[in-house]
Amino acid sequence: MKIRLVDYGVANNFGDYIEINRELKQFPKLYKSILAHELKHTHKSFSLFDLKIDVKNKISIIELFKFMMTRPKTWTQALPLYRVFGIIVCIAIGQFQ
Repeated sequence: MKIRLVDYGVANNFGDYIEINRELKQFPKLYKSILAHELKHTHKSFSLFDLKIDVKNKISIIELFKFMMTRPKTWTQALPLYRVFGIIVCIAIGQFQ
């Protein structure tokens, strides 16, 4: 699967590719655990299996919190993404994929 480094959010799996914040490369342990988490997700926009993955998250919440608190662009991760006619729309940053 292709990995795209981005300047916003933390990470998202879009089925064909994963977007992950480029600044996570400075935190190898956190980067690896987030990438492993995203690779477990299905290619569907939502499923109960994906919800279980998020609930059983093995990412260090403390490390993730520290990372996000010093990088406001990562806060978009907490905002909803919507799939509209096959297009991913993030209302928060006005981005279309």
